[in-house]
Amino acid sequence: VYDRFDYLQHIKVAQVKTVAAHPNADKLKLCEVSTGSENATVVCGAPNVSAGMMTRHFIPARAA
Repeated sequence: VYDRFDYLQHIKVAQVKTVAAHPNADKLKLCEVSTGSENATVVCGAPNVSAGMMTRHFIPARAA
């Protein structure tokens, strides 16, 4: 028996806390996001991202 939805464990719902311009790219933004249990800084290319919005956050698998 296996969990066929195991691949979804790395996808969380996150709230965008802050949005700032990327220092080295005109079309990218630096976003502070919170999943409730952890915070992260991510690089985002979406032109419509704004503080307060909810989005999905892909958490990379950690090396053991």
